[in-house]
Amino acid sequence: MFKCIVKEDVPMVKLLVQGGFDVNIVDDRGWSPLLHAVDMDNYEMVKAILISDKCDVNIKDTANLRPLHMAAMHANSKIASQLVRRGAKVDVVQIRGWTPLILTCRANCVQTTRLLLLNGANPNHTGLNGHTPLSTALNLALVKKFQKCC
Repeated sequence: MFKCIVKEDVPMVKLLVQGGFDVNIVDDRGWSPLLHAVDMDNYEMVKAILISDKCDVNIKDTANLRPLHMAAMHANSKIASQLVRRGAKVDVVQIRGWTPLILTCRANCVQTTRLLLLNGANPNHTGLNGHTPLSTALNLALVKKFQKCC
């Protein structure tokens, strides 16, 4: 299945999923087909994998990175919305203590930030670096202002 995902062969992935392929299998990095599809920012591939009712939308890799973290990093609100609808936990923490909300604030994605907040994400969670979603967003805004000045 991983080769089909890399080749972006959505019809073949659909066939594999419908045929009962284990969509929670992981590679040597602990990445599932869903994590790969989200990392490739491929909405149609994500939908094809989510056809399986056995798909674990909260599956994590060796760094506790989950599909919703990846969607947040890529500022992909469409994929994030699909994951949340399928039961993705909005306050999961990866190895650096970052939640999807912190990552979407770093990516400056208003749509995904709103989606996560409306679905109960904690805006006061503090990552291991001491930053919260709010401080992350403010730092990004300040950097942009300084760049305009200089």
